[in-house]
Amino acid sequence: MTVDTAATLAIAKTTATPNVVVGEVFTYTITVTNNGPSDAQQVVVTDALPAGVSFESADTGGSLDNGVVSWTVGTLAAARRST
Repeated sequence: MTVDTAATLAIAKTTATPNVVVGEVFTYTITVTNNGPSDAQQVVVTDALPAGVSFESADTGGSLDNGVVSWTVGTLAAARRST
């Protein structure tokens, strides 16, 4: 018998403001989902900012380094999601 110990992660990025005007502040949400079958360990989500976009804040403790915003999720159980 073989046991699958992999976790399959999916990431979605959504916004309520699809058409942003220069100088306008906008918010987007990144959701990571573990489709299983196992828990995912040491999950870190990263998102590279496009040229001309600046980072202001993140609700869940994201940090900016060299134009890349990252969030440490940690362990994400199978069939769970984090935003």
